[in-house]
Amino acid sequence: MLALDQIQSLSFREFHYLTEAQTPLLSADQVATIPNSWWFGRMSVEARAAITPEQVRSLAVAEVGVGSLTLDQVRALSRGQIQSLDYREFGYLTPEQIVNLTTEQVASIPNEWWFTRSSEEARAALTGDQVRALNVSEIHLGALTESQRAELSVEQIHSLTDEQVQSLNVGTISIGYLSPAQQGVISVEQIQSLSQYDFQE
Repeated sequence: MLALDQIQSLSFREFHYLTEAQTPLLSADQVATIPNSWWFGRMSVEARAAITPEQVRSLAVAEVGVGSLTLDQVRALSRGQIQSLDYREFGYLTPEQIVNLTTEQVASIPNEWWFTRSSEEARAALTGDQVRALNVSEIHLGALTESQRAELSVEQIHSLTDEQVQSLNVGTISIGYLSPAQQGVISVEQIQSLSQYDFQE
């Protein structure tokens, strides 16, 4: 059986030999040296699951990723770690964590497929500033809540396709924000839902 000082002298190349009982004995500095997901993935599922919250917060998750972490370990991520993640990792975040993404991170989401890898609850937690950073021309508005659609900027609204315009609730988004071309494609149902104030736009 290896002694503590022996375990804490190991290189990351040796971590995959450790048991789930030994992995928590690695120092935070050792865990921080794991360079990528390949080396992290060489550790057994049980050994990775035994990594403590303190060790998790030492992981270079921008390189290692978070897909091999347990839910409790994901919850242990620091704000700085969350803000280092690539959009491919956003789907692992909880609603409480998703709000820590920067607007630059949110803006990097390339399409609806990647956006909807996040849970419905996590997407619903996006703040107004985060919503206004989304590339909505590539994301179906149905993936947003009604209140989030009301947070869209004029620039985002002007980038919407005809189909997206026809999915808008014009009761929460004034038709005054639509371009003349977009106003020309709103549906009969949308027109019939307008109030008298909309006709004064």
